[in-house]
Amino acid sequence: MSRAGSIAAALAIVGFSCLPVAAQGVYGVISGTVTDSSSAVLPGATVRVVNDDTQVTTTLTTNEAGVYNAKNLIPGTYTVEASLSGFRTAVRKAVTLEVNASLKVDVTLQLGPTSESVTVIADAPLLETQQTNLGQTVTQRQIEQLPSGVGTKPVQSDSARGGCVAAGHM
Repeated sequence: MSRAGSIAAALAIVGFSCLPVAAQGVYGVISGTVTDSSSAVLPGATVRVVNDDTQVTTTLTTNEAGVYNAKNLIPGTYTVEASLSGFRTAVRKAVTLEVNASLKVDVTLQLGPTSESVTVIADAPLLETQQTNLGQTVTQRQIEQLPSGVGTKPVQSDSARGGCVAAGHM
């Protein structure tokens, strides 16, 4: 094999081995249970999870336990809409999905004509109860507001002394 071919093969192996690592921890999940006003589960309900920025829609049907599970969602703000014949459509707006988060968004449907809907806006912040690892989405504005390092000394590790020291003072 030529030198160029060897280099190309090595780069391909390194590049492909990094793909799963790069994708890990980026997507989130929105799941929940659809119930009626008496807390009875509603199998067969249609749930739409819509990314408010891109309008990409994931449409699901609740299982026999009334549960839906929208996976591989990009971080952002979502609207969750649930409907079932004989019930008013319920809409949960401004559901914020962070990086690597798993949100539980339960929806309650009220009896009534399907032409009516119940919209919940500015609900209490959703508590992350599905997993224990942490992640955070950082906006462009937050990055721009980071200190530039002017007037600060870089910190380096000094493993011999078991701590950190300012550069130039080792």
